[in-house]
Amino acid sequence: MWCVTSGKLLRVFTECRLPVNCVKFSPDGKFLAAASEETSVRIFDLAAGTQLCELKDHLTSVTSIAWSADSKFIISSCKDGTVRLWNIQKLENYFLR
Repeated sequence: MWCVTSGKLLRVFTECRLPVNCVKFSPDGKFLAAASEETSVRIFDLAAGTQLCELKDHLTSVTSIAWSADSKFIISSCKDGTVRLWNIQKLENYFLR
């Protein structure tokens, strides 16, 4: 992740082992979601600089992700046409205790 104003490298995300298909920042700026060929979506906590969780429920590569306007939900879709809705607020409360 690079700073667009300074050009400085801020963070390298090494958790994804296979190619990443889609990356989206949450509207509130707290999280980064990365969809990959791993059949999962990884959610990163930007303040902590760590992976919050890995959402595993797809059977094929995740091709697209989108955040709700309130940053409480993420929708992911994969190559087989499956779409999943994730409640990130519940995950945040569980993982950030």
